[in-house]
Amino acid sequence: MGLKVLVAQSGESALEQITYERPDIILLDVLMPGIDGFETCHRLKAHESTREIPVIFMTALSDKENIVAAFEVGAVDYIPKPFHHEEVLVRLATHLTLQRQRMELYTLNATKNKFFSIVAHELKEAFATLVSLSNYLVMVLPGGDNTNIHKAAEMVESSVQHTVKLLENLLNWGKIQNGEMEFHPQLIDLQKIVLEQIMLFRGLVREKTDRSCHTIPAPLMVYTDQNTAGAILRNLLSNAIWFTPQGGEVTVSAKVTDGFVAIVVADTGIGINPQHLSKLFRIDQKFKRKGTAGEHGTGLDLFCAKN
Repeated sequence: MGLKVLVAQSGESALEQITYERPDIILLDVLMPGIDGFETCHRLKAHESTREIPVIFMTALSDKENIVAAFEVGAVDYIPKPFHHEEVLVRLATHLTLQRQRMELYTLNATKNKFFSIVAHELKEAFATLVSLSNYLVMVLPGGDNTNIHKAAEMVESSVQHTVKLLENLLNWGKIQNGEMEFHPQLIDLQKIVLEQIMLFRGLVREKTDRSCHTIPAPLMVYTDQNTAGAILRNLLSNAIWFTPQGGEVTVSAKVTDGFVAIVVADTGIGINPQHLSKLFRIDQKFKRKGTAGEHGTGLDLFCAKN
């Protein structure tokens, strides 16, 4: 069946092996040297890291009392000896399938919980910022000079853009999970899309960087979905700008290779520790930090760009 098999001659040996390699399923005898199979299973089910591993008893003890005892300590199946190999393999395949489905369900629940946590936290912060800025704008309007009013208006614009992008990412994430993400590819000018996305961040770019530029030749026609391409660039650009310090630089470039266009969003920012790279594209992994000017990200930018 292509499975890797670990062998233990006793219950103690099995418990020791599990500390460094966790199996997907356990076939367990009852009569063994040292602790018996029932005690071994009891200890497995008592420990949080091993209690979800399915245990199938395979034993010569076929009386009702032992069968009941096996299920009472947490077994998922009981196969008396002598047994037919075909029957064992079928049961093994069934329980491995059930275990895989349980793990998938666990991951989906973890993802759902993380999603709703992000929704609640980020929307609360976003609208609190908008309320605060709108109150400030009302205060500076009477008799206020144009500089203060203009600055407040720019802050409101930046906050609104952040909130809209957050909502867009949340909606796109939901569509991705439900398989409802629409994709209508057509020939479009890549330079036009890049310029449109850079313009969306003009206020933030002025605050954070010396310049945000591109080296996309015009016209560079690509066959893709315009909305999807725009959303990906938007997420990558915001991420690059947030983590670039004052006076830095963000650039967008493209390279044509074998009929495909590779787009690169690069920055002179603070980078990321390699040990955290695997967490960037997983919604169930908690990894988020503030930008170089204290900006609050959603933790969804790179996840949505990838998916």
